[in-house]
Amino acid sequence: MSAYVRAQAQMGQVCFKKGGDENLRKAVEHFEAARSADPQHPDRDIVHGLAVSCYLLKQTDRAEPLLKELLRLNPTPRQGVRACSFLATICRSQGRMPEALRFQDQAMAIIGSDPDLRREFERQSPR
Repeated sequence: MSAYVRAQAQMGQVCFKKGGDENLRKAVEHFEAARSADPQHPDRDIVHGLAVSCYLLKQTDRAEPLLKELLRLNPTPRQGVRACSFLATICRSQGRMPEALRFQDQAMAIIGSDPDLRREFERQSPR
């Protein structure tokens, strides 16, 4: 079982890295297969790949609950910032401003507590 989950997750990563809608759709299929093979033990990297793929495909109705699940799975700082940023964007696009601001603040708190991520963010921010 674990070999199958790993193989599906790796195939999902390969498709994700290739980019483009068709590859993202394939990534979703692989991440979904990995996730459904062992639903009692959600893997943050699989949920992250699935959530980001759905978000990039503009499937926000699928991405939102996955991004929230990722936040409950002790994500890496980079995954947490990405999840919060995407959630803030989704909420903002739907007029849910208090929620958008909460996720934005959560992302900034993660950035502020991780020196490497903070330096990266500062390099990318306009001056």
